[in-house]
Amino acid sequence: MLLTMIPAGMISVGAEEATIDLSNYDFESEYVIMNVEDWLLIAREAQDKDFSGKTVKLGADLDFGAFTSIWDEAHVPASGEFPNAMYCGTKPTTGNEVAREYAATVPTLFNNFAGVFDGDGYTISNAKFEEGGIAKRTLDGAEVKNVNFENVNVTDFYDYFAFGIVVGEVTGSFWMENVHLIDSSVLPDLPATSTVHHGSAGALIGLVSAAEGVEDAYVGIFDCSVDANVACGNYKAWGYGYGTGLAIGTVDANVDFEMAYCSFGGSVTTIDWYAGVIGALYVGKEKSASINDVTVDGLSVVSSRKAVTNGIQSFGALVGCLSPEDNASVTIDRITVTMTSDSHALGGLIGVLAPANSPEVNGGAITKTGTTPAQQTGIRNRYETTEDVSITISNIYTDVNLWVQNAARGGTGPAGLIGQLGEGCTDGSGNNVMTGEVNIYNIFVTGSLLKGVYDATKEQWNLGNGASGLIFHVSLSETVITVSNVVIDATFPVSPQYMAAPENYDELVAALNGSDAEAAAAAKAELDPYYNRNTGKLANCISLIMAAGTNRQSATGEYTEISPTGYLTCDLYASDIATTLRGDFNVATWLNRYGGMNYNGEHIGRGKDALPAPPVENDGSIVQVRPIEARQMVQFDDDGYITRVTGALGLIGVQAEGDDIRFIASAYVDSVASATATVTFTDAEFNVKTFTFDAVSLLDGLTAVEGTDIAEYDAADFYAKKLMAVTIKNIPADTEYAVEWSCEYVTEDGTTVTIETATGVLSVDGSFELY
Repeated sequence: MLLTMIPAGMISVGAEEATIDLSNYDFESEYVIMNVEDWLLIAREAQDKDFSGKTVKLGADLDFGAFTSIWDEAHVPASGEFPNAMYCGTKPTTGNEVAREYAATVPTLFNNFAGVFDGDGYTISNAKFEEGGIAKRTLDGAEVKNVNFENVNVTDFYDYFAFGIVVGEVTGSFWMENVHLIDSSVLPDLPATSTVHHGSAGALIGLVSAAEGVEDAYVGIFDCSVDANVACGNYKAWGYGYGTGLAIGTVDANVDFEMAYCSFGGSVTTIDWYAGVIGALYVGKEKSASINDVTVDGLSVVSSRKAVTNGIQSFGALVGCLSPEDNASVTIDRITVTMTSDSHALGGLIGVLAPANSPEVNGGAITKTGTTPAQQTGIRNRYETTEDVSITISNIYTDVNLWVQNAARGGTGPAGLIGQLGEGCTDGSGNNVMTGEVNIYNIFVTGSLLKGVYDATKEQWNLGNGASGLIFHVSLSETVITVSNVVIDATFPVSPQYMAAPENYDELVAALNGSDAEAAAAAKAELDPYYNRNTGKLANCISLIMAAGTNRQSATGEYTEISPTGYLTCDLYASDIATTLRGDFNVATWLNRYGGMNYNGEHIGRGKDALPAPPVENDGSIVQVRPIEARQMVQFDDDGYITRVTGALGLIGVQAEGDDIRFIASAYVDSVASATATVTFTDAEFNVKTFTFDAVSLLDGLTAVEGTDIAEYDAADFYAKKLMAVTIKNIPADTEYAVEWSCEYVTEDGTTVTIETATGVLSVDGSFELY
């Protein structure tokens, strides 16, 4: 009986008997898979059925560890029957060689699936799939839910280009909920030197593509988790549009997309292009994308070449390439990201946010006839202006270690939030300007950001043009960028090659452009070292935005003028920004000669001057705080997501004199309406004295206390908006106390914030030492 259920040419060893009967398919609404033979029966006998209106469930765990299959050569298509196949390494030359690849490979359950797959909480384990586990392709209205995958691998030897552990390709509306992947992988063996285009790969879904005749499609991913390694080629000469994702390779369809309450960890490896939790996310005209309540924990995003060589790759922790079309709206909210030290990502959240090239023919491979999109069929060139986009990025925590292995001054470097905003064209001929609004608020960035190559012989880094705390590059964009409630507590290594601008910079520029040839030559000689692209003068560019303005060059190296004024500017409105970096933190480090920006309503930049503008120094709107104060300015909920980033009552110091002690704190925003404070003293006998201050005044300055060393303070001395202080008198100085100081403040919008400000020891001699 067993042999009658398995097609000739395949022998299954050690399997149970099937419990499913497909003979009454038209009249059955539910099928329950109880064992491996049930899976094989559907996979081999029902590939022409889409199960529309039906539910397929698991009734038990499925362990494929003991499963073996032997395909004879008659069941292996000739290589010519794989028109879209691209092989990693050496392509198999005989049917037997392909057959050996498929030994112990589990067939995908559905070819085209339009029903509901309900795992009912059971686990599929120890399986090697051809191109996807549940379905090669889902049709409009399909659902997959309540299933676990453990130690599952998807291989790359098949006649398709979309690879996913759960689903290869999604077409039309689709719902995925409560799906969890553990210790699994997709195409893990990627040669570092491979130039092969493998398509689109993701641990959950390989590709979300267009569905013919479906106009209002919706794709939702909820309550899912991934612990996996994903690798896919996407070589730059082929990979326009396709991505490699820990969750989804590419979303390229006119759908409304939503992802929420998910967690992801593992690694993503590609050669050049579009990598992240979602490799590439294209948002269609008047469509929306929403990603919220997502944790990315311990992610590594790397180039298999071990270098980002050209500064045009799009790697990001959450999204590699986010590309909206006209009137598209994107909301990214409540995201927590940690990335490991070998990550080559360009953005702690998004690699590039811009109009970008994407596949034009969903469901078919790209045909290569040359190295540019125009020379390849299946590539949509988005050179036209993308208008009126609406992007909101809020409540983001990124603890990232980003390294771009490139010492060149040009190109894109790492940024705490977004690598590049406003440019996605890559062939030098496009003017794909993006207009609209980008709202960024409640952001905390920490970790380290580095661009450069380590010189082992000198034991030092040869740094490129640095990094940015928020956005590395804004170009070809006329967006209004509003940034508020941001804290940057990151490490930016400084190159020993750094060279400050001459003190008489403006005078030298005037002389260089003046009519006096001798003065111009002298000015040029003095300015040349500063402007020499090889000096690494911008290597310590610690800034909110690394570079701004038009940066499109034609093949001849000339800048392309794409507006009546010859250059574009973006509007940047910044408020309530704090950084732990002092002295050389700039609003923007580089303003391109054919661009610039409007900062808080004032135009900065040199337009079409011969020389680029110098860094735009902090005008005081960005406060500088200590790390302990920075962390006090962030509030998290019980799930670890940021709920608010705001000014805090940060401890400045503690002063003690005799039996008196004064605690001084600062508020970094104007929105603090009132404050209270509690100070607790505990002696060696565990006697506790608690002092509560119900109404603490917030003042512009504090006066000195006569007869003590309690000095006068001014809020401006600490880049603060207000100062507060509490003084406790008559504390016996003949014993040592453990001191806990906390405060609570209420903002003008009614939000109450409680902060543990400091703990320390008050010694017998009256000195106070923080723990």
